[in-house]
Amino acid sequence: MNPRDAGAYVQLGKSHRGEGRWPEAEAALRKALELDPQNGWARFELGALYQDQGRFVEAAAELGKTIALDGNNGWAHCQLGRIYRRQGRASDAEAALRRALELEPQNGEARFELGVICQDQCRFVEAAAELEKALASDPNHSAAHCQLGRIYRRQGRASESEAALRKALQLDPQNGWARFELGALYQDQCRFVEAAAELERALASDPNHSGLHCLLGGIYRRQGRASESEAALRKALQ
Repeated sequence: MNPRDAGAYVQLGKSHRGEGRWPEAEAALRKALELDPQNGWARFELGALYQDQGRFVEAAAELGKTIALDGNNGWAHCQLGRIYRRQGRASDAEAALRRALELEPQNGEARFELGVICQDQCRFVEAAAELEKALASDPNHSAAHCQLGRIYRRQGRASESEAALRKALQLDPQNGWARFELGALYQDQCRFVEAAAELERALASDPNHSGLHCLLGGIYRRQGRASESEAALRKALQ
């Protein structure tokens, strides 16, 4: 077995991962590591594959090994930060993402993830700053526009919130979270017809979202639509 063949298996694994063929991807990447245990690229791809599958403990372990092989791999630090955030390890996530940004200041995904962490901690000024920087790197990042719209709403910046959420929906019309936030924003402004329309569209994407049913029930009540309000609220309680 020649370690130089490992690169071909990494490419094969990456291709399978892109096609959603996860078992084949894992087999190819493990073959690459059998040929070359020090192949950081294979470790990174294997960590990313595990992350795709929600196997966060295994993903973090592989990305940690990637960083042990190359401490200056900004994308590995970024992906590790994403995983730590999903595991609820906020301080570890922030440290990993800040390291990613030290290495690659233009890494928009690291900026996005850091912005979300700051938002989760109600650090809205910092969150907005990071998300604005993420959008400077990638103006078509729908989720960043959505998160920024959420933050602006919480800061009382209604017109900026609406603009950000509408941009998110322009880029991704199926973004149910942006529709939810836009509906909530319209409710804040007593624009109940528009609020109901956005929330109904959001429910078309996620019919089991209890928060949507609850918010919609409240709006129907304000519109005098008692039976629809009760139905929506009962659905929220299921």
